[in-house]
Amino acid sequence: MANVGAVPVDGTTLLGQVRSLIGDTQYKDLIPAQTGFGDFGYFSDSDILAFIGTGLPNAKRAAGNAFLQLAVSTSLSSVNMATDDLRIANDKRAADIRLAASMYFAQADDDDAHGRNGDAEMIIVSPGRKLTVFSPWRNPLLDDYYGLDTQTFTAKPV
Repeated sequence: MANVGAVPVDGTTLLGQVRSLIGDTQYKDLIPAQTGFGDFGYFSDSDILAFIGTGLPNAKRAAGNAFLQLAVSTSLSSVNMATDDLRIANDKRAADIRLAASMYFAQADDDDAHGRNGDAEMIIVSPGRKLTVFSPWRNPLLDDYYGLDTQTFTAKPV
């Protein structure tokens, strides 16, 4: 399944900052090709927007949520087995990824405690309902891709 996102990654947006923090900036061209969009390795823009929407709009907290999701996926596919002279053990990777998540959560909590998050709000809901997205998170490419009406801030079915 494609992890569709706007390209190039814009580090001035919250979405781009989260993508950079989690190291998911490399992409392949979509098939068929779509101008301005690519297939990323881990998460789609929709996934990242969901991570952002789970709490205060903080790139570090969203990165922590992304790493928790990766940890769950990794733990579900982990294996530790040995045969003769071959051993495969990747069962500790999920713990390492959870450690990275906790590091980002701690940094986000520190940002909250010192008032470094601003007071903007981001609310994302399903198509047909009100969509409120405050700057700097607006991305015209995403608006077009996800069928957002930028005048009324309501999502329209695609």
